[in-house]
Amino acid sequence: MPKSLSRKLAAARAVLLAETLVQRLWPVAVVGLIWFAAWYSGAITAIAGRWALGVDLAFWALGIVFFVVGLRGVRLPSRQQAVSRLDAGDGDDVFQTLLDTPAYDPNDAFSRALWDRHIARAKARVAATRLPAPDLRLAARDPNGLRLVALVAAVATLLFGGGAFQRGLTSGSGSVAEAVTGFEGWITAPSYTGVPPVYLSAQNSGQFFAIPVGAKVVLHQYATDALRFSQNLDSLPPEVEALDSSSFRTGFSVREAGKISVQMPDADLRWDVSAIADTPPQVIADEDYEASLAGRLTLPFTASDDYGVVAGDVTIALRLEDVARNYGLASVPETLGPLVFEMPLPVRRGQVEIADAAKIDLAESIWAGLPVQITLRVVDAAGQDGAAVLDLAELPGKRFLNPLAAAVAEQRRDLLWSPQNDRRVLQVLRAISHNGADLELPV
Repeated sequence: MPKSLSRKLAAARAVLLAETLVQRLWPVAVVGLIWFAAWYSGAITAIAGRWALGVDLAFWALGIVFFVVGLRGVRLPSRQQAVSRLDAGDGDDVFQTLLDTPAYDPNDAFSRALWDRHIARAKARVAATRLPAPDLRLAARDPNGLRLVALVAAVATLLFGGGAFQRGLTSGSGSVAEAVTGFEGWITAPSYTGVPPVYLSAQNSGQFFAIPVGAKVVLHQYATDALRFSQNLDSLPPEVEALDSSSFRTGFSVREAGKISVQMPDADLRWDVSAIADTPPQVIADEDYEASLAGRLTLPFTASDDYGVVAGDVTIALRLEDVARNYGLASVPETLGPLVFEMPLPVRRGQVEIADAAKIDLAESIWAGLPVQITLRVVDAAGQDGAAVLDLAELPGKRFLNPLAAAVAEQRRDLLWSPQNDRRVLQVLRAISHNGADLELPV
């Protein structure tokens, strides 16, 4: 047997054995991870008390039971199983070919040469074939995801639940923070900024933080009156809430740069905070707009914001002072309210920069051909807005190539402009429709 084939068979058998062990022993790993999370966090000692040793032994006994049951019936993969696994990845049974015995007449030189050529090609294929990756998926055996729950619990405990947290649980006090330092503090930025919260109790004194304006600072004082808080980030009085007779919660906002100080009997803590202002969003309207014959206005724009644009609209207002007040437009207009259209935004809101085009249907607008002012406005998550103004001498609208159709559209505009134009509109319509045969209207 070629050495390359022997090595690949050994590796395939190891892969098959690993798959079998994972599928049979995953409950042992789940029990071990749950025990580690409960032990390292101190939950077993805090809950079971003097029975903690018994709980530990119960976890170990359960793990041993799963281990013994899982190993029962496990057999080392055979050579034929390894060959089948290798051929499953190749698809042409080249590994089985190298183990086959030819059925030909030894004295037939042509058959022997053909077989040797076949074996040489198979060896070349074997040398180039890669070992299939092990299939370690357990979704079918663990549909409820217990292995993932146990893994998350163990990782979370390892990152956040050991050390001081364990001492706090086992100290018998009612508060973890009280057992550690007597206070806790958080700085939580507005959710739309994407800035993670800062846990002050885990930060070194004198550390500097750049925090967005509007962030909330919450300081908890547990079961002691020996702590003093001070800050100059917010000129407004802080909100103080009594949690119980000796515990308080103080809250304020980050409005300007400053310091947070905590005076304790054995140490004084201080953190410097820089306030990052939330700038208003900006929008730029492209003057190179497009207008179709059907009355659709395509207005390109670019909008940007430091934390993302969340809303926007397009407002079209008539510039009445620039309208030529003659014919049907000489009357006092009755409807001058602006036209407001929603600005198109990406499905995923909060993008920092957006380049798009507002497509507005103006086919029925009575302001077609009149001077207007178009205002594009965008809004960020903080409620700030930015605008861009575009003045048009004539608002694009639906264009009529037939003179009679254009005249009828103009009378519609005059009638909607003011009902006082009804007599004039009727007269104009009668005039343009007189001797209809001369208009060459389609039948």
